[in-house]
Amino acid sequence: MERPSYPPETRYYFADLDNLGAVHRWTPQVLYINLLGLVYLFVGFFVLFKQARTSAIRIALRDGVCCRICLSLLHAYRQLSRS
Repeated sequence: MERPSYPPETRYYFADLDNLGAVHRWTPQVLYINLLGLVYLFVGFFVLFKQARTSAIRIALRDGVCCRICLSLLHAYRQLSRS
């Protein structure tokens, strides 16, 4: 393989890509985050269908704020788990 942006002496390298399998990383933290995401999804669907008579703008604003908070928490969790 070639990396054109590298100097000529380190531009070429060899990589053994045979017999590669999928890396399964189903740690307890990943399972917990996925389960929490599904709970939020189902609660959001329940609230959306239960309050169909309310204003659509109010629902969209509330759901957007909820999603933004969840994404911010997920981002913070990932940053903490990397350190």
